[in-house]
Amino acid sequence: MTKDKTTFEDERTGTGTKEWSDFSYNICKGCEHGCLYCYAKTQACRFDKPMRIPGQWNRQKLNPTRRALGADVGAKGVVMFPTSHDITPRFLRQSLQTITNLLRNNQVLIVSKPHLAVVRALCKELAGQKDKILFRFTIGSLKKSTCAFWEPGAPPPRERISALQHAFNVRVKQDTGGSGQAIPTAREIGYRVCVRVVWAAFHR
Repeated sequence: MTKDKTTFEDERTGTGTKEWSDFSYNICKGCEHGCLYCYAKTQACRFDKPMRIPGQWNRQKLNPTRRALGADVGAKGVVMFPTSHDITPRFLRQSLQTITNLLRNNQVLIVSKPHLAVVRALCKELAGQKDKILFRFTIGSLKKSTCAFWEPGAPPPRERISALQHAFNVRVKQDTGGSGQAIPTAREIGYRVCVRVVWAAFHR
């Protein structure tokens, strides 16, 4: 690695997304989860007048300037995806293609409030890239009502915990060639997962 291209294990001194990555990438405008504390929504409303229309941010859509879905991103080191929206089931196919493209030259830090169906699909489809992936799940509270208030469109905490458990324990189907070989678990395959607590106040 060069001094400008790092790995998950390297120490970092940056702030914001630079605390965890070298480069950020997004494919959508807006986010269906509609979190009340979202910094990306605040920034978008500041510079993009249509986003100020009530409800517009929650109408998540593909960004027309990101049609390449990460295929145009070179070797950056650790790429954080996404940073201004979450990975929702409606955009799973495009997100999976984006991650696949980014993995060609980088390690990818996948950040989201996890939907179980999304995590299942990612674990299955990306099993061969285990050493280049780190999941970072946002679980701001274990109280359903608190999450429903601050993150009205996001999965409830029980589903997020299930997604976290799945990333550790899911059995990934592989072609054993009829040999009867045991199917390894995600822990054996090497998925790395950490939980991101957004606001400590959520737990009070």
